[in-house]
Amino acid sequence: MRLSVLLRRMLAAITIQPYAKKGLTPHGLLPFPWEKKKPEHTKVVPAVSKEDALKRFEEVLGKAGND
Repeated sequence: MRLSVLLRRMLAAITIQPYAKKGLTPHGLLPFPWEKKKPEHTKVVPAVSKEDALKRFEEVLGKAGND
């Protein structure tokens, strides 16, 4: 399904290219929903201090040592 749609889009871009004033790409002509970039995580995570990281590490190490 996608392959046939992509081929048709490519053919349309090649056909229209001589009549376009600016450079034309198949993606610029018809972008598909599955080609859109997904947004990156926008949530800002606070930095963990060395002391907090060491404390968490020791807690995890202690839990692992109890097994």
